[in-house]
Amino acid sequence: MSWKISIEHETTYSYLKPIYSQHNELRISPRDTPRQFTLEHSLVIEPATNLYRYTDYFGTRVSVFAIEEEHQELSVKGHSLVETASGAPHVAKAPVGWDLLRSQSVMDKLCEYLSFSQYTKYSPLYEPLLEKLNGFETPGLAVDFLGNWIRSNIFYQPGSTNVKTTAPDIMSNRMGVCQDFVHLGLAILRQVGIPCRYVSGYLYPADHGEIGEVVSGESHAWLQVWLGDWYSLDPTNDTPVAEKHVLVGWGRDYDDIAPVKGIVHGVPNSNMEVSVSLCRVA
Repeated sequence: MSWKISIEHETTYSYLKPIYSQHNELRISPRDTPRQFTLEHSLVIEPATNLYRYTDYFGTRVSVFAIEEEHQELSVKGHSLVETASGAPHVAKAPVGWDLLRSQSVMDKLCEYLSFSQYTKYSPLYEPLLEKLNGFETPGLAVDFLGNWIRSNIFYQPGSTNVKTTAPDIMSNRMGVCQDFVHLGLAILRQVGIPCRYVSGYLYPADHGEIGEVVSGESHAWLQVWLGDWYSLDPTNDTPVAEKHVLVGWGRDYDDIAPVKGIVHGVPNSNMEVSVSLCRVA
């Protein structure tokens, strides 16, 4: 089964004082995979400026722009039409064993997805979980268990964290949003030697997509683990990563795939508003 999903993503910054210039990178352009194809994509920046595009180290489509005139508001509007597919394999059925993951060749090849970062630091609070995960017969069963554990033990609470919140913070406070759920999953899985990466994109939020109905959404995050191939897992929602998920890109953690990243010449204090709407068109 496949869906066609139209996405409108708008971000507006209203600065408290005029900004003299700024340079930004955008990562909101869906990428193509064996299970996803981008049919349309466009970006509109105001104040108007030129856009330059490249593909980064991880294969994410990046749009770059500079505004070198005084301004007090920035608007970024992205439109995408994407065809997605269902039927992704379930991680619990992955056939790879612990011996392959702990081989030197795999650890060398996937070292970037086994390394720790500011977001995915170690915490002694992980220890009971690490012992439990190491006891599973296969890594796939361990990953499946951890996804269920995070959903059952971490409370989804918008506004309880920010973009600098780390996995140890989440393990201690037991609340966060999708970005935090993913960072916690990455931190724990890397401790037991399972290569994993942060995935950014969108999630169609309704249970059943009515064709033509526009629904409010937001940027979403999930994770992928390498178990002979890359398997997807959404630790926030108890749903397969399939036709409702639109993938933008991946990296080691949020820093590699932040939707907007840049520098500002002037006082950067601003009010930011983000709106995302999705519509299943077929």
